[in-house]
Amino acid sequence: MGFALVWAAVLAVFLIGDLIMLPNVIAPFVEARVGAIMLEAPRMDAAAAFYLLYPAGVVHFAARPGAMAGDLGLAARQGALLGLMAYGTYELTNLATLQGWQWSMVAVDMVWGAVLTAGAAAAGAWAGRKAHRA
Repeated sequence: MGFALVWAAVLAVFLIGDLIMLPNVIAPFVEARVGAIMLEAPRMDAAAAFYLLYPAGVVHFAARPGAMAGDLGLAARQGALLGLMAYGTYELTNLATLQGWQWSMVAVDMVWGAVLTAGAAAAGAWAGRKAHRA
C-alpha cells in the first residue's frame, strides 16, 4: 500500500472537512470569544505545514494500522484518539496560557479534531485497502 495514496486520502478528508467547518462554524465561534487576538487572515505557510505534516501522522498512527488489519473501525478509533490528543494539546495549552481562552473553545475544537481525524483515518485506511487489493 502506497504511503502517498493513503496520505492523499487523509489530506482530502481534512481539506474538505476544514473548508466546510472552519469558515462556517469554528472561526465564528472562536472570533466571538477571542476575536481581538485573531489575525485578519491566516498565515498560509503555517497552515500548509500543518496540512503536510498532520496527515502523515494520521497515516502512521491510524490509517496504515487500520488498513493493514483490514479494520476501518481500528483506523477510526486510533484517529479519534490521535485527534483528541493533538487538538487537545493545542487547546489545553492555550487555555493554560492565554487570557480569554474558554473551556467551550477547548471542547468544540477537541471534538472536531477527534471526529475529523477519525474520518480521515478511516478514509485513508479504506484507500490503502483498495490499493492493496488492486
